[in-house]
Amino acid sequence: MNDTGIAGLETGLKYYMLPTTFIQARAEYQFLFDSGDSAEENYDDGAWAYTFGMGINF
Repeated sequence: MNDTGIAGLETGLKYYMLPTTFIQARAEYQFLFDSGDSAEENYDDGAWAYTFGMGINF
């Protein structure tokens, strides 16, 4: 069985509209690899993932 890793860079913003309610946006670049060598090779074949959401702290 082969193991696969995932790595990537992530950035985002979180804005509190009320003391316990927020909206957020995030962008992440993800790529898969089996070893250190394949991580370098697969970096260009990654994909962007975007997240938009709303949350409540309680």
